[in-house]
Amino acid sequence: MDINAVKLKNNLIHWLCAHDAANIEIDYEEDFGYAIGDNDIRCINLGVTKWHEEAVYFEQFLYEYGCEYVDIPIPVLAFLHELGHHFTLSNFTDFELKFYEIIKGALSNFTDFELKFCENINSADTEESDFDFFYHYWELPDEFAANMWVVDFINNNIDDVNELSYIYWNGWKEIKNPLELVEENYYEY
Repeated sequence: MDINAVKLKNNLIHWLCAHDAANIEIDYEEDFGYAIGDNDIRCINLGVTKWHEEAVYFEQFLYEYGCEYVDIPIPVLAFLHELGHHFTLSNFTDFELKFYEIIKGALSNFTDFELKFCENINSADTEESDFDFFYHYWELPDEFAANMWVVDFINNNIDDVNELSYIYWNGWKEIKNPLELVEENYYEY
Protein backbone atom coordinates (compact mmCIF):
# COMPACT_ATOMS: atom_id res chain seq x y z
CA MET A 1 0.00 0.00 0.00
CA ASP A 2 1.14 3.54 -0.77
CA ILE A 3 2.99 4.89 2.30
CA ASN A 4 0.93 8.08 2.09
CA ALA A 5 -2.29 6.04 2.24
CA VAL A 6 -0.96 4.35 5.39
CA LYS A 7 -0.12 7.75 6.88
CA LEU A 8 -3.59 9.06 6.12
CA LYS A 9 -5.20 5.99 7.72
CA ASN A 10 -3.01 6.36 10.81
CA ASN A 11 -3.75 10.08 11.12
CA LEU A 12 -7.50 9.47 10.77
CA ILE A 13 -7.36 6.65 13.35
CA HIS A 14 -5.48 8.97 15.71
CA TRP A 15 -8.18 11.63 15.17
CA LEU A 16 -10.89 9.01 15.84
CA CYS A 17 -9.18 7.90 19.06
CA ALA A 18 -9.20 11.50 20.27
CA HIS A 19 -12.97 11.57 19.66
CA ASP A 20 -14.09 8.46 21.57
CA ALA A 21 -14.01 6.16 18.55
CA ALA A 22 -10.89 4.14 19.26
CA ASN A 23 -12.28 0.85 17.95
CA ILE A 24 -12.75 1.90 14.30
CA GLU A 25 -10.50 0.83 11.44
CA ILE A 26 -10.09 2.75 8.19
CA ASP A 27 -10.18 1.10 4.79
CA TYR A 28 -10.43 2.23 1.17
CA GLU A 29 -13.43 1.28 -0.96
CA GLU A 30 -15.15 2.64 -4.04
CA ASP A 31 -17.70 4.50 -1.95
CA PHE A 32 -17.95 5.72 1.62
CA GLY A 33 -19.53 3.29 4.08
CA TYR A 34 -19.63 2.00 7.62
CA ALA A 35 -19.47 -1.71 8.31
CA ILE A 36 -19.37 -4.03 11.27
CA GLY A 37 -17.59 -7.24 10.36
CA ASP A 38 -16.56 -10.50 11.96
CA ASN A 39 -15.13 -10.22 15.46
CA ASP A 40 -16.97 -6.91 15.84
CA ILE A 41 -14.45 -5.10 13.60
CA ARG A 42 -15.90 -1.67 12.85
CA CYS A 43 -14.66 0.13 9.79
CA ILE A 44 -15.19 3.39 7.97
CA ASN A 45 -14.56 2.99 4.28
CA LEU A 46 -13.12 6.03 2.54
CA GLY A 47 -14.69 6.54 -0.86
CA VAL A 48 -12.10 6.49 -3.61
CA THR A 49 -13.92 6.34 -6.94
CA LYS A 50 -17.62 6.98 -6.53
CA TRP A 51 -18.70 10.58 -6.41
CA HIS A 52 -22.41 10.81 -6.86
CA GLU A 53 -24.06 13.79 -8.46
CA GLU A 54 -26.24 14.10 -5.40
CA ALA A 55 -23.27 14.67 -3.07
CA VAL A 56 -23.61 18.44 -3.23
CA TYR A 57 -27.27 18.05 -2.30
CA PHE A 58 -26.20 16.11 0.79
CA GLU A 59 -24.40 19.24 1.94
CA GLN A 60 -27.57 21.24 1.31
CA PHE A 61 -29.60 18.62 3.20
CA LEU A 62 -27.38 18.99 6.29
CA TYR A 63 -27.65 22.77 6.21
CA GLU A 64 -31.43 22.59 5.86
CA TYR A 65 -31.49 20.50 9.03
CA GLY A 66 -29.48 23.00 11.05
CA CYS A 67 -25.79 22.72 10.18
CA GLU A 68 -24.40 26.18 10.92
CA TYR A 69 -21.16 26.01 8.94
CA VAL A 70 -20.46 26.09 5.21
CA ASP A 71 -17.49 25.07 3.10
CA ILE A 72 -16.85 21.73 4.77
CA PRO A 73 -15.51 19.41 2.06
CA ILE A 74 -17.99 16.77 0.90
CA PRO A 75 -15.62 13.85 1.70
CA VAL A 76 -15.25 15.14 5.25
CA LEU A 77 -19.05 15.35 5.57
CA ALA A 78 -19.26 11.78 4.23
CA PHE A 79 -16.61 10.60 6.72
CA LEU A 80 -18.49 12.27 9.59
CA HIS A 81 -21.75 10.71 8.37
CA GLU A 82 -20.17 7.24 8.59
CA LEU A 83 -18.82 8.11 12.05
CA GLY A 84 -22.36 9.16 12.92
CA HIS A 85 -23.49 5.61 12.15
CA HIS A 86 -20.92 4.35 14.65
CA PHE A 87 -22.48 6.45 17.40
CA THR A 88 -26.16 6.00 16.49
CA LEU A 89 -26.74 2.46 15.19
CA SER A 90 -27.14 1.16 18.75
CA ASN A 91 -30.38 3.17 18.90
CA PHE A 92 -32.01 0.70 16.51
CA THR A 93 -32.95 -2.94 16.82
CA ASP A 94 -31.42 -5.55 14.52
CA PHE A 95 -34.85 -5.95 12.89
CA GLU A 96 -35.10 -2.23 12.18
CA LEU A 97 -31.60 -2.11 10.69
CA LYS A 98 -32.30 -5.10 8.45
CA PHE A 99 -35.57 -3.50 7.33
CA TYR A 100 -33.78 -0.25 6.43
CA GLU A 101 -31.14 -2.23 4.53
CA ILE A 102 -33.87 -3.87 2.45
CA ILE A 103 -35.24 -0.43 1.56
CA LYS A 104 -31.75 0.84 0.70
CA GLY A 105 -31.08 -2.25 -1.40
CA ALA A 106 -34.26 -1.64 -3.35
CA LEU A 107 -33.32 2.00 -3.87
CA SER A 108 -29.80 1.16 -5.02
CA ASN A 109 -31.17 -1.35 -7.55
CA PHE A 110 -33.32 1.23 -9.30
CA THR A 111 -32.33 1.74 -12.89
CA ASP A 112 -31.75 5.21 -14.28
CA PHE A 113 -35.15 4.91 -15.97
CA GLU A 114 -36.87 4.08 -12.68
CA LEU A 115 -35.15 6.97 -10.92
CA LYS A 116 -36.20 9.35 -13.69
CA PHE A 117 -39.75 7.95 -13.46
CA CYS A 118 -39.82 8.68 -9.70
CA GLU A 119 -38.46 12.18 -10.32
CA ASN A 120 -41.13 12.78 -12.98
CA ILE A 121 -43.89 11.62 -10.63
CA ASN A 122 -42.61 14.00 -7.97
CA SER A 123 -42.39 16.96 -10.31
CA ALA A 124 -45.76 16.20 -11.96
CA ASP A 125 -47.78 15.68 -8.78
CA THR A 126 -46.05 17.95 -6.30
CA GLU A 127 -43.71 20.87 -6.08
CA GLU A 128 -40.91 18.57 -4.94
CA SER A 129 -37.57 18.84 -6.69
CA ASP A 130 -35.89 16.02 -8.56
CA PHE A 131 -33.57 15.48 -5.64
CA ASP A 132 -36.29 14.89 -3.08
CA PHE A 133 -35.86 11.23 -3.99
CA PHE A 134 -32.42 11.35 -2.37
CA TYR A 135 -33.78 13.27 0.58
CA HIS A 136 -36.13 10.36 1.26
CA TYR A 137 -33.08 8.09 1.48
CA TRP A 138 -31.28 10.47 3.82
CA GLU A 139 -34.40 10.65 5.97
CA LEU A 140 -34.57 6.88 6.56
CA PRO A 141 -34.32 6.58 10.36
CA ASP A 142 -30.79 5.13 10.57
CA GLU A 143 -29.45 7.55 7.94
CA PHE A 144 -31.26 10.47 9.53
CA ALA A 145 -29.82 9.64 12.96
CA ALA A 146 -26.30 9.65 11.50
CA ASN A 147 -27.05 12.92 9.68
CA MET A 148 -28.32 14.62 12.82
CA TRP A 149 -25.23 13.39 14.69
CA VAL A 150 -23.15 15.13 11.98
CA VAL A 151 -25.10 18.39 12.32
CA ASP A 152 -24.69 18.33 16.11
CA PHE A 153 -21.00 17.42 15.94
CA ILE A 154 -20.20 20.15 13.41
CA ASN A 155 -22.19 22.81 15.26
CA ASN A 156 -20.48 22.02 18.57
CA ASN A 157 -16.97 21.04 17.38
CA ILE A 158 -16.03 23.18 14.38
CA ASP A 159 -12.36 23.28 15.40
CA ASP A 160 -12.26 19.48 15.40
CA VAL A 161 -13.98 19.43 12.01
CA ASN A 162 -11.42 21.88 10.63
CA GLU A 163 -8.63 19.67 12.00
CA LEU A 164 -10.22 16.64 10.33
CA SER A 165 -10.48 18.55 7.03
CA TYR A 166 -6.79 19.46 7.26
CA ILE A 167 -5.78 15.85 8.02
CA TYR A 168 -7.96 14.46 5.25
CA TRP A 169 -6.93 16.82 2.46
CA ASN A 170 -3.23 16.95 3.31
CA GLY A 171 -3.12 13.16 3.39
CA TRP A 172 -5.30 12.62 0.34
CA LYS A 173 -3.30 14.89 -1.97
CA GLU A 174 -0.15 12.83 -1.31
CA ILE A 175 -1.66 9.50 -2.39
CA LYS A 176 -0.27 8.60 -5.81
CA ASN A 177 -2.87 6.17 -7.19
CA PRO A 178 -6.05 6.00 -5.09
CA LEU A 179 -7.65 3.39 -7.36
CA GLU A 180 -5.07 0.81 -6.29
CA LEU A 181 -6.21 1.20 -2.69
CA VAL A 182 -9.60 -0.37 -3.42
CA GLU A 183 -7.88 -3.53 -4.64
CA GLU A 184 -5.83 -3.80 -1.43
CA ASN A 185 -8.70 -4.14 1.06
CA TYR A 186 -7.81 -5.60 4.40
CA TYR A 187 -11.22 -6.45 5.80
CA GLU A 188 -13.90 -8.77 4.54
CA TYR A 189 -17.48 -7.99 5.58
